[in-house]
Amino acid sequence: MTEPSLWLVCAVFLLAGSVKGVVGLGLPAVSIALLTFALGPDRAVVLMLLPALVTNLYQALVGGHLLWLLRELRGFFIGAALCVWLGVMWRGTFDLDTLTSLVGAVVMAYAAVGLAVPVWPKPSAQQTRWLHPAFGVASGTLTGLSGLAVLPGALYLQALQLGRDRQVQALGVLFSVTTLGLLVALGSRGTVTPQLLTLSAIGVVPALLGLWLGGRFRKRLSERQFRQVVLVALLLLGAYLVIRTGLVMHSTEIQTREIERVVTIRSV
Repeated sequence: MTEPSLWLVCAVFLLAGSVKGVVGLGLPAVSIALLTFALGPDRAVVLMLLPALVTNLYQALVGGHLLWLLRELRGFFIGAALCVWLGVMWRGTFDLDTLTSLVGAVVMAYAAVGLAVPVWPKPSAQQTRWLHPAFGVASGTLTGLSGLAVLPGALYLQALQLGRDRQVQALGVLFSVTTLGLLVALGSRGTVTPQLLTLSAIGVVPALLGLWLGGRFRKRLSERQFRQVVLVALLLLGAYLVIRTGLVMHSTEIQTREIERVVTIRSV
C-alpha cells in the first residue's frame, strides 16, 4: 500500500483538529475515517496517535480548570488510566467489529435521546462518589478494547453538566491518559514503525492549528448551542462506527468467500 501524500496528511488532521476544537472530541474518528482509504485501518490508527496525544495534552492543559478537574474527577481519571491496559490485554478475547458496532449504536441512542430531552438529570454529589470511579474503570477498559474513549467516558462527562469549557478540558484529560496507554501498548507490539511515526509527527502541526481554529469558533457558541453541537457530533460519530464496522465485516465476508472459492477450484 502506497504512503499518503504530505498534503493529504495535513488536510486530514487540519479538518480533524478543527472538529475536536469545536466539540472536544472526534479527531480519531475523522482522521481514521479519511486515512483508512489510503493506509488501511491498522496503519491509520497508528498515524492518528501522535496528533491525538498532542492535541489531547494541549486541550487538557489549556483552559484554566485543570486543578479543579483533577480534584473533582480524580477517581474518574485514575480508573480510566489504570484500566486501559486491562482492555488492551482482553482485546484478543472479543470480536472487535461487533464491539465497535455496539459502541456506535449506544452513542447514537444517547445522542438521539439527548437531542430530544432538553437537559439530562445531573448526578448528585453523593452519587458521583461511586459513579466517578465506576465510569472511569468502564471507560478505560472499553478504550483498551475498542481504541475509542467516547463510551462511556465522554457521555458521562456530558451528563455531569460541567459547562462548555470545563467539559472540553475534562475530555482532554481523559483522552490524554487513554491515548498514551494505547500508544505504549501498540508500540510494544511492534505496530508503530518509524515511517508511520514520522508521518504521525508531521500531522501534529495541522492538528494543533485546527484545534486552535475550532476553539475560536466554540467561543461563539452559547452553552445550549454547544450542547446541541456536541450531541450532533456524537450522533454522527455513532453512525460512522456502525456503518464502518458493517462495511468492514461485509468486505471480510467477501474476501473469505473468494479465498474459499480459490481453494475449491485448486482442489478440483
